[in-house]
Amino acid sequence: MMPDIDPNCWLITIQTSQMRPLLKYLNENGVQARPFWMPMNQLRMFRNDIYINNDDISNQVYESCISIPSSVGVTDEQLQTVVETIKQFYKNID
Repeated sequence: MMPDIDPNCWLITIQTSQMRPLLKYLNENGVQARPFWMPMNQLRMFRNDIYINNDDISNQVYESCISIPSSVGVTDEQLQTVVETIKQFYKNID
């Protein structure tokens, strides 16, 4: 990182083997979360384009990662709610 640049760290992503159930749980409990970005080769606009695969892991990332709320406006209290909701999900599946 260049010395005169401050990162904004705006995208918070977690990886889990429970992606779909956790995503559903978060959204049902008021935490707006979504799957990580869909790989470009899966987007409708690129569906008919040639796709070259050299050990591409983009689909694995898409199928196992969740983007959780992040913004310069997210308060510590809101972030704590997200953390507690995720912890509760994992307590419920143990």
